[in-house]
Amino acid sequence: MRTAVIEVSGIVQGVGFRPFVYNKAKELGIRGYVQNRGTKVRIVAQGERVEEFIKEIARGTPLSKINDLRVSFEEMEEFDDFEIKKSEFDVSDGFIPADVAICDECIKDILGNTRFHGYWATSCVNCGPRFTIIESIPYDRERTSMRDFPMCEECRRDYENPANRRFHAQTIACEKCGPKLKLFDAEKREIEGDPIKRTAELLKDGYFVAIKGIGGFHIASVLDRAEELRRRLRRPRQPFAIMATLEMAERIAEISEEERKWLLSPVRPIVILRKKNRFDFPEVSHLHTLGIMLPYTGLHYLLFQNLDEPLIMTSANEPGEPMVKSEEEAFEKLKHICHFYLIHNRRIVNRCDDSVVKLNGVSPVYVRMSRGLAPAKIEVKWKKDVEIIALGAELNGSVCIYKKGSCYISQYLGHVRNYDVMKYLEETAEFMMRVTQINPDVIAHDMHPAFLTTRFAKELAEKFQARRIEVQHHVAHVASLLAEGCDEIVALASDGVGYAPDGIWGGEVFVNFNRYGGLRKVRMPGGDLATRYPSRMVAGILYDVLDEDELRGILRNLYFPGGEREIEVVLRQMERDVNVPRTSSTGRVLDAASALLGICHERTYEGEPAMSLEAYALYGDPDALRITAEVRNGTVDTAGILLEAYEAMREGARKEDIALAVHRALADGFSELLLEASEKSGIENIGMTGGVAANSIIPKLIKERVEKEGKRFILNRLVPPGDGGISFGQCIYAVIQHED
Repeated sequence: MRTAVIEVSGIVQGVGFRPFVYNKAKELGIRGYVQNRGTKVRIVAQGERVEEFIKEIARGTPLSKINDLRVSFEEMEEFDDFEIKKSEFDVSDGFIPADVAICDECIKDILGNTRFHGYWATSCVNCGPRFTIIESIPYDRERTSMRDFPMCEECRRDYENPANRRFHAQTIACEKCGPKLKLFDAEKREIEGDPIKRTAELLKDGYFVAIKGIGGFHIASVLDRAEELRRRLRRPRQPFAIMATLEMAERIAEISEEERKWLLSPVRPIVILRKKNRFDFPEVSHLHTLGIMLPYTGLHYLLFQNLDEPLIMTSANEPGEPMVKSEEEAFEKLKHICHFYLIHNRRIVNRCDDSVVKLNGVSPVYVRMSRGLAPAKIEVKWKKDVEIIALGAELNGSVCIYKKGSCYISQYLGHVRNYDVMKYLEETAEFMMRVTQINPDVIAHDMHPAFLTTRFAKELAEKFQARRIEVQHHVAHVASLLAEGCDEIVALASDGVGYAPDGIWGGEVFVNFNRYGGLRKVRMPGGDLATRYPSRMVAGILYDVLDEDELRGILRNLYFPGGEREIEVVLRQMERDVNVPRTSSTGRVLDAASALLGICHERTYEGEPAMSLEAYALYGDPDALRITAEVRNGTVDTAGILLEAYEAMREGARKEDIALAVHRALADGFSELLLEASEKSGIENIGMTGGVAANSIIPKLIKERVEKEGKRFILNRLVPPGDGGISFGQCIYAVIQHED
């Protein structure tokens, strides 16, 4: 009998795809079967309405993402019925699904009169953990940490009932058979009573509670205890994330319609929202914004049934270390921070932090691509017979793999500066290679010789007898933009730091992979000390345009930990050119302006001075002050911008107005360079990438200027524009350079 053989690849596991196919087959009188084949799904279909059936399944489920659907016809014996066949492992072209926030139906089950009432780990085929519990593919219960919990009779009945939305839901569980929740004190003694209600009571009393979630532990606290939590965590100023109900969030933050959609989406990321009052909650965030996420698990919803205020919900880790994921780690590493521990006994296989999204006035920006967004499979236009693994940047690390026209990018891994994070990256690389089944031909990595990832790249190259490709940091940024639907591009790569053969870049205009121009290279006295104490950058930027006495007069009004003596050391350093690297970084210019205006004198977390400057600039009057950006021979003069800012300050201009004028001047200078490069090259696509692309002012102004001239403006939408997208860019660059 003529039979349709359908192969579907993409995100088609853990998203209810097989039950969806089964129910459509029954509805349309189709006979045959559906089967997992790795992360492909194979469907064999017979019947009069096969064509209609194919159109229906091509639509997929709300959570599925079909990248490829191929149909062929063969002669087969006639089937009597339609069934879901046992999974069969095969070489895969798909990928594993990301975790999904609890759905509305499951929330109703938890809060309503059902057998799931009050059960914290309730989920169905449309929601719940996926990536964080997967040990291997295909995605079936026996290959996840849910294999530790055999189904009870009732759950088994739901699991096998095609009419039930828990039909083949691999995470199905209830109070009888599923993971259990317990509350402990710091001495590992179990606390009696309902664990969730007792946790709510303890939080109200001001205690810090470590809560085991989907991808790791969080530390929860009421907002009033933020200062003490900062002291214990050694995070003096870095903003804390907040978890709140939508009604709570609306009381404290401005929420646009698009931001609301993100908050309520299955991803449930932390969304960066503007405060109702910029000076509210300074102990939680010194910026004008709050990072807010809504509850995304049954545990969270049950907890907030017993609370009437938002919670700090911050990742549980020491500075620079990965998120804690096991009970043993939690009791050991958080013992000086937390009073109590709310713990479940479902193993977290893959660590995964919360995603962070910001709407910058141009498009949604992935500040951190993790839970709900990653791992992700991204189809690209380059189809080459090569397998590549890229190891990303030092900050905001990630791993990316290329295979058969697709890139597979990992979750956010943290700052790859110590053994624990490097081990996490190595484990993630091994997991990604295993599930995508590659033996890499090429290892792509940053060209910085001292990075831990460079050493790991050498080890992998030796192990697999693979070729290594060094990719300059900003070239990788530009390559990530080429995957946004263009063949060539004039691009601005704007960020804090990126190693280059002739110094430190960070404000560069490229024509494809060739540097065209950028910010003026300035001194960076003390190297990394200038990133921590941005007053040093004021000295470095102005050194060549002021005489020493004038410069000393300005510096005396700024913060130097060593006072007058340190100022003299800095001046002598620059005079003798000792430990004074050169940089063209946009981040360092914004840092310097922040220090000059007395807004931020010490960086205690990545991006703090520049983000603090932006927080002032957003309240500036665009008509109050204008600073000119001089562009000459492909270079934007940043010393002139800073000098004009200083003169405006001396004349009594508002800090907010000066901060905005500095942003506008940089946007003007970059726009002029981009348009000049576009005209000379004949390339109509103009893009911006790098960490500064998350800024709420500069990308918007550049977009307005570029589009006014009839050009197409492009930002990263597939991956973060910051260093979290570097591994993807390294992959793209390596693919483009590869010759079959």
